[in-house]
Amino acid sequence: MIDHSSKALTGLGISLEPLRAELSSVSSSPDSSCIPNNKLDAPGERGALPPLLLVPRFSGEPFRLEISSPRHPRGTGEIWPPESAIRQGGSHDLGPNLPIALLWSALARDPMPQWAWTTPEKESRTATPAEAIAGACAALVPSLLSGDVSPVLVIPNHIQMSKQQALIDACRQLGLHVKLLWRPVAAALSWCKQHADAVIEQHHNGDGSIGSLLSVHLGLDEFEIASLELVVQRSGDKRWLVPARRRPTVGALPSFGIDWLMETGLGAVNAAWHKLWMSNSIRDTALNRGLTLDDFLNRTRKSDWRQQTALNDWLPETNKSSSFDGWLRKNANALDTRRTLGVVVTGELAEVSFTRHVPLWLHVLQAQRVPATVSRVSVESLRSGLADHSTRSEPMIGGGAALHSSRLTSKEPSYLDTLPRIRTSTYIAGRPAWLDLLKPDDGWVDGGRTWQRSDPLRGLCIQEGRSELEVIVWHDEFPTVRKLKSSFKQPLTKDIPVRLEIAVEPAQGNARIEVIPLDPNCGLRQLRLEWSRMEDTKLVPDEFLGKLPTLFPPLLRRASCRAKWENAREAMRLYLSGGLYRSLSSVIATLQQRDEPDVSSADIEVRATAISSDGEPSELRSEILERFVSAALSRLLVATGKESEEVVRVLGYTSTGHPKFQEYLAARVRTGSYLERHELSACGWCLRESSDIAAFAALFAKLLRSYQNAMNNWLKAFAEMLRYREDATQDITSRLCEELTERILVIFREEHAKRSFKFLFRNSCLCIVYLLRRRAYDDDYLALGSPLHAVVRSAFIRARDDMAKKGIGGAIKLDRALQTMIDFIDCKGPPLLAAGTGFQELTE
Repeated sequence: MIDHSSKALTGLGISLEPLRAELSSVSSSPDSSCIPNNKLDAPGERGALPPLLLVPRFSGEPFRLEISSPRHPRGTGEIWPPESAIRQGGSHDLGPNLPIALLWSALARDPMPQWAWTTPEKESRTATPAEAIAGACAALVPSLLSGDVSPVLVIPNHIQMSKQQALIDACRQLGLHVKLLWRPVAAALSWCKQHADAVIEQHHNGDGSIGSLLSVHLGLDEFEIASLELVVQRSGDKRWLVPARRRPTVGALPSFGIDWLMETGLGAVNAAWHKLWMSNSIRDTALNRGLTLDDFLNRTRKSDWRQQTALNDWLPETNKSSSFDGWLRKNANALDTRRTLGVVVTGELAEVSFTRHVPLWLHVLQAQRVPATVSRVSVESLRSGLADHSTRSEPMIGGGAALHSSRLTSKEPSYLDTLPRIRTSTYIAGRPAWLDLLKPDDGWVDGGRTWQRSDPLRGLCIQEGRSELEVIVWHDEFPTVRKLKSSFKQPLTKDIPVRLEIAVEPAQGNARIEVIPLDPNCGLRQLRLEWSRMEDTKLVPDEFLGKLPTLFPPLLRRASCRAKWENAREAMRLYLSGGLYRSLSSVIATLQQRDEPDVSSADIEVRATAISSDGEPSELRSEILERFVSAALSRLLVATGKESEEVVRVLGYTSTGHPKFQEYLAARVRTGSYLERHELSACGWCLRESSDIAAFAALFAKLLRSYQNAMNNWLKAFAEMLRYREDATQDITSRLCEELTERILVIFREEHAKRSFKFLFRNSCLCIVYLLRRRAYDDDYLALGSPLHAVVRSAFIRARDDMAKKGIGGAIKLDRALQTMIDFIDCKGPPLLAAGTGFQELTE
């Protein structure tokens, strides 16, 4: 037993397993080691029994941990005394005795079930798995424990953040401040303690990752496989070997052991199943009958028994052998075991036979493709401990937890962990997106110690006019998004810049997120996000973003058509083979042709050409296209008159981004003179630099101030620039965008009044709506409620309603396209033009 009064105590580890409950310790004594206080006796001997909780009978009474015989009589099903009666309540009454074997699988359930029982005084009581685990820990840990030592409780590798927090909170309610530790890490710490000197000596050339350790748990509650990095870390003048855990990619396999043990132990399962935990029969039958895994897997569970009790939420689902094999394959595909330096195996079933000659743990290693040369294999199982309990070595899981506790106390390196991925929704360049609160490239952090972002997240603000703050958080352990609202006393009169501060401690419950105003005198208090208080939106991340309003439409690019490119490529080849003076008309003709694109997408124009709006053909790289563009540019330098017009046209049709042609077009725009039709076409298809597009916008506005007639080619070119180029509005000032919108709206209204819904009408629509992409650089551009917003919105609504009344039919659904435009004007458009509606029809 542990000397709890010893001042030399530096670490405590708690391990709660189906057939064993342990409290292991580390002290500063030179000859100290991890000593379990629950040594299981050999089969057939009286003494330790599978751990069971005697639930409270009276208010304020603690859980009692039963680990040895004779049991407390209550709930044992004996004839006398009266409190031995097992069932005293209704059909959902589970009884006064709760086997620890059921706790971990039940804790992982969502929502957590409750253990229900009725006291002899007919009072109904309940407890959650978190409360029961906390009660077991409090029963194990001495009440006089020094406050300098944090007991460390081992948890399965996949327990979610919210369940960790529930467990920590339940322990704190009992006055017990525990730390949590992942089960594979606990086993790995014990392995590293055994092998550190030899491994470090072997890798003496430097620090860092030197290989991996495979941790395999084969327990009655579940099977679990994890690969941990082995890292040599220097602290002071000493080199340490520490395990480093990555977040699991494959979950645990719920074990078939609890059901099987119940049936094997009793033979005929009935309402007196509690008796299983009253004797050594479980341990004897489970581990010493020489059963193979096939025997284990093929045991059938009696469904009528499950229906007669309330255990359904507490027992893991039965898995067939095919599920076990599939799980092994899934793990093998997810893990790279080529760098494996060692293996640690734990669990009650580690040495159950897979076949008559192969233990289960060896079969698992073979299935995971562990190199046969790996010799540092450590196996801890209940069965090996029973062989000679007097000389049993220290437990790997409980001992590793005690070692972690000791290292936390002494501030020594223990293990490394990775952070969860936590994101919040925001607008990035005007579009809804997820923003990482924890840097995804942070790498390893110290396990068991608080990690805080060194640079608080800045650049965020609560916008003027808002009466509440809504914070959205998505944690990668949960399938859906959560939100928290905080109301203000009155709407904000100005933008309030804020920063987000984030702190998280691996495996220690919820991350702590605070929204803090940068100006302490702004009248807003800081907001702390509590995961338990956040409302579940029931939406997965993509669905949530899809419902957020969008500030501007996505690009509407032109695709490349494979068939048309083949024709154009052949025309280019003939031109190049015939010399530079051959007519370009055949090449122009093939580049003009349009057809259906090879792919259907809401953000691609309905009709495709030989070359896309990005200047790319359907093949990855075309030498012929590059040669042709070079030849045409050479000709442009010396061409005049009609030939010069033809060269500009053909280069425009290629949508080329060649620097020399960009310089040519930019020079023409910056002359400030009227551009010819072929030059406008080339600008719409090829102009790429945002500064050059801004110069074009200024020239266009200058012309619009003078007159609006014969502006279709200018409108078409400008609409193409705006919908083809990501940063087209970057250098166009908001004031100029507003002026262009006002003047183009005049054309829109005139065409509407004439009931002419052709090119002028469509191109003016596209220009006005794609100028909304200025919102990527100015959130206030065409802001809701502004005078210009009201005017534009009203004009579009009147046009939409008129079309709906007059029944403008045919293939062009202008009323539908206008409604989509109104949605974007009102910041309500979808992030993608899903469902096939949008502006494609306007480009025909």
